[in-house]
Amino acid sequence: MQRLRELRQNLGKKQKDIASELNLSVQVYCNYENGLREPSFDTLIRIADYFNVTVDYLLGRTDPPQPIVQPRFLTLYNSLSPIQQEKVIAFMEGLLA
Repeated sequence: MQRLRELRQNLGKKQKDIASELNLSVQVYCNYENGLREPSFDTLIRIADYFNVTVDYLLGRTDPPQPIVQPRFLTLYNSLSPIQQEKVIAFMEGLLA
């Protein structure tokens, strides 16, 4: 999937980073990018949600009118460890209280 590679590179992440964040082995994720293996329906949805794109876009059925770029906050948030992400959520909830 060429689009999968492009989306990952747009985030400036390595394959192992995305694999870890999607709870996949690096080999499985690499196989998806290289077209050697196809993700299950559930995994395809998780990948689309992660990259904030549609499944149709991943499958090459649609093209967005503009390049897919995540808002800066999401890019930064996704680069945090799970513990750091929890701290951000707690902070934001405190702002709303």
